Amino acid sequence: MTVQPIVRIYGARAGQILPRMLEQIRKCRESGGKIMLLVPEQYTLQAERELLRGLNLPGLMDMDVISPRKLTQLVQEKGGRSALPPLSDQGRRMA
Repeated sequence: MTVQPIVRIYGARAGQILPRMLEQIRKCRESGGKIMLLVPEQYTLQAERELLRGLNLPGLMDMDVISPRKLTQLVQEKGGRSALPPLSDQGRRMA
């Protein structure tokens, strides 16, 4: 199993992030890598549209565009959950 490196793009000016991101994704797809793009909750649909348009793809079958909340859910599903319910905000403050 080949593990592709994680690519992080920080602090680019407006208008510079998307072209750099598309180029990195294009390279990863060409090498057969799996792509997971972590975006803010309110940006997932827009990010999917920009990927489809920017890469001229018919669909996103080999890519995942997810929010931090969805990533948390995936980790919990794969790793198993405790039988106990998660702590509420008040419970976390008390703990």
